[in-house]
Amino acid sequence: MDSTLEPIKFVNGEEEDNPSFVNGEGEDDSPPGFEILPFLLSRPISTIIKPNSSSLHFSETGRAMDHALEQINFVNGEEEDEEFKVRCQYPHNNDDQKICLDSSIWRNLPSDILERVLAHLPVLSLLRFKTVCKKFNRVILSKPFLSTHSDLPPKDPWIAVFQSDSCSQFHAYNPNLNVWHQIPLSFLPFHVRGLGSAGGLLCCRGELNGSLSIVVCNPITKRWTILPPMIKKRVVPIVSTVVKGSEYKVFVAGDDLLPDGHKDLSSEVYDSSNGHWALSGLIPPESDLEFGSVISNGNLHFLTVSPYVALSFNLQEGVWTKIQAPMPKNITIPSLVECSGRIFMVGGAMKKTVFDSIRVWELCENAMAWKEVAKMKNKLFKELHTEENELYFTAVGHGNLIYFWIYKRPQMLAFDMSTRLWFWLPPHPVTGASEGKPLFCYPFNPNLFSAIDSRNHICSVSSTE
Repeated sequence: MDSTLEPIKFVNGEEEDNPSFVNGEGEDDSPPGFEILPFLLSRPISTIIKPNSSSLHFSETGRAMDHALEQINFVNGEEEDEEFKVRCQYPHNNDDQKICLDSSIWRNLPSDILERVLAHLPVLSLLRFKTVCKKFNRVILSKPFLSTHSDLPPKDPWIAVFQSDSCSQFHAYNPNLNVWHQIPLSFLPFHVRGLGSAGGLLCCRGELNGSLSIVVCNPITKRWTILPPMIKKRVVPIVSTVVKGSEYKVFVAGDDLLPDGHKDLSSEVYDSSNGHWALSGLIPPESDLEFGSVISNGNLHFLTVSPYVALSFNLQEGVWTKIQAPMPKNITIPSLVECSGRIFMVGGAMKKTVFDSIRVWELCENAMAWKEVAKMKNKLFKELHTEENELYFTAVGHGNLIYFWIYKRPQMLAFDMSTRLWFWLPPHPVTGASEGKPLFCYPFNPNLFSAIDSRNHICSVSSTE
């Protein structure tokens, strides 16, 4: 893989032959701007966004979004593996194509219908569409449109990947394009480590004046805010983020050993609606929480180690409960993941003292049981687990995919719950990952209008330049 990171660049179709519409400078009702719409909607997105085309220079309107577009990088080139191509092809006949490309239909679309069409596009497509003409630019930057777009089901089920060291960037895998993006966080006031993600927001930690600080940001619009100090001073807490509408909450629990040698079992919640932290329910005794959580029906779900136990935390009431479903027998290195609202457990299965397979179980809440739903094929498992290679992995779910970060592997593995296919992602570009440095992976939905963008007390890129 070429180590050079190519920025995302755009052309109108296959060639950049329409310079009058660069920067959204075309006339509001100019036909070329609207004639390009059916073409773009009818093409696979990998033929619209070209990593090796000449870049556009954007106007000052929506400067934060333009900066995001210029600085998001494609890590991989244009080539796609054959398996990915098969999974992404959608057959359509010539008649459908002719109807789709009839410019007389698209040119006369009422504004409300046009907005509905645009609202269903991925974020990268919207960033490109706003450069077509002034009307698109005005529509896409309007608050009603951005609010509508963010309220629709996520169209970009990316995963965000952070290295273990503090950094000024992160990498995100885009399954729609089968590429890695490098996304800068240099607009933040300090280097950070990722803690979680929800609703287009990233929650990160960093040091400010020698103390732990938590910052919440939207890396696409470069809006951010540093949360006020927590009630209790913590060093390495468990952190989760939950977004509901225009508000978000940050949950923090536990810490390293206290001076007396005991674990800190306290938890607290930051609520963006009032801007304050409040103490919440105590973690059950003898519960050593693992990093990472999943959200379902407003509840946070965690795993503990030694022994493995699944816990649920009700954010509204501040109450911890044990999930009564018995843990799968002989499980090792488990991870909780969420896919399309369903909770799964991924882990290794031991046969006597031998690591025998990797399996996926689904939580059936009505029966309070973990039901096995998938097992890795033996050929793939034997490729991963050899006498020379110790097999250790963690998993994260998003959309229909479960992703596996495997210790000392240059690629991540994915399992598609809908097709039951296992496949390798392109080599990830995170420095040191193949030498054993751990990666931290979180579900991420890039968004142009997150909960933080709707608030008035936020900071932004313009305030730090």
